[in-house]
Amino acid sequence: MKRRRSKILIGTATAASVTAVAILAAQRFGAAACTNRILTAVVSPDGRYKAVVFERDCGATTDYSTQVSVLAASDELGRDGSNIFVADTAGGKAPSGPGGGPQVCLAWKADDELLVGYHSAARIFHKEDRYRGVVVLYGVFE
Repeated sequence: MKRRRSKILIGTATAASVTAVAILAAQRFGAAACTNRILTAVVSPDGRYKAVVFERDCGATTDYSTQVSVLAASDELGRDGSNIFVADTAGGKAPSGPGGGPQVCLAWKADDELLVGYHSAARIFHKEDRYRGVVVLYGVFE
């Protein structure tokens, strides 16, 4: 009986360890499975920043999303997701833009003030009002 109980405990501990490793690997390497494709980039009037609109594709089980990040003008877009704005077409309710997600328009109103425009039917997942000293304003279009 003791031997059987030991085998069960070892089996359970092994299964728990494998599950924990799988969860940690998914968290650590899950972003690596995603790809970003730049659609447009707009540099701020003073040349310090750039706003980048990109398509983020994380595989067949996710919808395309359109994302926006604000970066230092000399920085490259990394493998991470957006730092200010994420939207999708809400299952086709908003028209698709060039990357498959909803169209997003950018305009710098000042050196540190960015206007992000998006379709009124887009589903918004993330929306920041300020990032690293840049004020982000939003406008909706039809």
